[in-house]
Amino acid sequence: MGAATLFGSLLALVVIVGSLFGFSFPLSVVVFVGAVYVAWLVLLVIDVSTRPDETTSGVQRLTRDESRVMNSYHLTLAAPGAGELLSCFLNALRFAGILWGAFCIGKGLYWIAALAMAYWFVSAGVIVRFNPRPYLAASAKNGNPTANDELAILTRLENELGR
Repeated sequence: MGAATLFGSLLALVVIVGSLFGFSFPLSVVVFVGAVYVAWLVLLVIDVSTRPDETTSGVQRLTRDESRVMNSYHLTLAAPGAGELLSCFLNALRFAGILWGAFCIGKGLYWIAALAMAYWFVSAGVIVRFNPRPYLAASAKNGNPTANDELAILTRLENELGR
């Protein structure tokens, strides 16, 4: 387990434990669900607002496919450790959302359970964009030609950037 993965898991643990200090179970769940959606939204805004545009130095010389991969996975290309950390953080919160959702169903809190479990799907795109290599490698291993092409382009861009 890398340092970024460990730190991302610890950050998620802070959110999970912090949400337990509500005065009641429903309040704790609301705090948790609110915190994970706010974290996801903040990271999504950061992801979208830091994407390189066509006028950025170096982007102009890229092929169309390279430019698409650069825009999709720019954070992992710019700061691979940060991308892995944020991906792990959001991913750990996904698992916690499933657990909280199951507990909520047991308590009859169906709407909050739905929100907690929906986070699994809502956060998936950002998680993959922050740390695409494991997901692309798994898809490429299963014979997905698009994943194989994106993985090759990602590796080529990382080599060009000296990562």
